[in-house]
Amino acid sequence: MNGDEEIANLLYNNMFPVQLPSITKVIIDPLVDTYCANEIRYIRKNWKEIEEKAKKVYDERYDIKSRNYSFLKKTCCDFKKLEKEYKKYTIEPVQG
Repeated sequence: MNGDEEIANLLYNNMFPVQLPSITKVIIDPLVDTYCANEIRYIRKNWKEIEEKAKKVYDERYDIKSRNYSFLKKTCCDFKKLEKEYKKYTIEPVQG
């Protein structure tokens, strides 16, 4: 959020697994790229809530007793299938 203006959305239904060596720190100049800086600031500030919601979406995607099951099954990636597939790849750590 930029004040009261929404500037982006987190699409929990499109999450996918990433191996730790694939993660790199992004350096953003807040004076040049204010949009990305605002997004990063929001994510850092709200990390716990984001992580909890992501876990809830993941769990409900496979819980047939969940009231959201059929909606999430239609709209979400098959997280477990993605996890199975990504384990087949070896990622070399990024140097830098």
